[in-house]
Amino acid sequence: MIKIDKAVAFEIAKKKVDDYARLDRAEYEIVLDQTIDWKNGWVFFYNSSIFLRAGNYIHALIGNAPLLVLFDGRLLELSTAIPVERALSELRI
Repeated sequence: MIKIDKAVAFEIAKKKVDDYARLDRAEYEIVLDQTIDWKNGWVFFYNSSIFLRAGNYIHALIGNAPLLVLFDGRLLELSTAIPVERALSELRI
């Protein structure tokens, strides 16, 4: 099995975030300092660029699910209804 590294995982997550931004006609960014290194991959968080620059919650995204990129390159969206740690513990990978 091929095992990707964090840089490749970031690019996979970035492509997904860019797709969302394009659909919404907006600019979104991955928040690198919030990335979680997990036993089977990485969890990436993202938000609107304007919120990340200005910090005004009126520009924050709602329902932007954390993105899990597994070592094999698969991308999964985690639940927004429960804490990330719980979502990861409930995965059967």
